[in-house]
Amino acid sequence: IHDYERLTRKIKGHQTTFIVSGGGGGSLEGPRTNAFPQLDKLIKIHHFGRVIAKRKKLTIYIYQSEPRLKIIDRITIKNTHP
Repeated sequence: IHDYERLTRKIKGHQTTFIVSGGGGGSLEGPRTNAFPQLDKLIKIHHFGRVIAKRKKLTIYIYQSEPRLKIIDRITIKNTHP
């Protein structure tokens, strides 16, 4: 997959986030043919990610790599387990 996809769903009572990051080179994906699952984010551009881990929290930044560098998505995931 050459795009950026993010989906967050509650699974068995736990919030779960899935991220597909395949934006480094190659051809980008064509038009979506399957309407399920409905993604929270779907971005078809070349990109890269950065993850910052602190104690019980991850912050994920996704950057557009061209034509100019900019943040295209940001998500913070907190661990709620004791």
